Amino acid sequence: MLEYSMDGAGFSPLFRSDGWLCARNGYQKGLNDFSANFIIDRHSGTNEAFTLLKGAAVILTAGKGDLPEKFIATPLSLYKVYLVEKGEWHCALFDEDGLALIVENSELKREENTKLPLAEPLLSEARAALAMAKQL
Repeated sequence: MLEYSMDGAGFSPLFRSDGWLCARNGYQKGLNDFSANFIIDRHSGTNEAFTLLKGAAVILTAGKGDLPEKFIATPLSLYKVYLVEKGEWHCALFDEDGLALIVENSELKREENTKLPLAEPLLSEARAALAMAKQL
């Protein structure tokens, strides 16, 4: 049997098997914390599943259009599986104790991954959605 460590900061692949990638994602100051400047991305070639293992996290989603649209902030509950659908704009934000397990297609091609730094007015809209979720 193989064993993998969940230690570390940010996103880190754990293993790939039969077309699937299992990774960890957790708090990394300035990158995915609640005060970070947002970079939102989408994967046109895979769904992405998140399971919160500890701490707190929020996933911001923003539709499947050419550009991010209306932001929805979903606070994650421990041990539930949340599925971000193929083509859906999203980013995950963590508190200092936050840690999630991620499963997605390991064959994701660079051209299937779009990253976009958010500028105004979308940045203000994302922050407002996040602030509402943190009040829940």
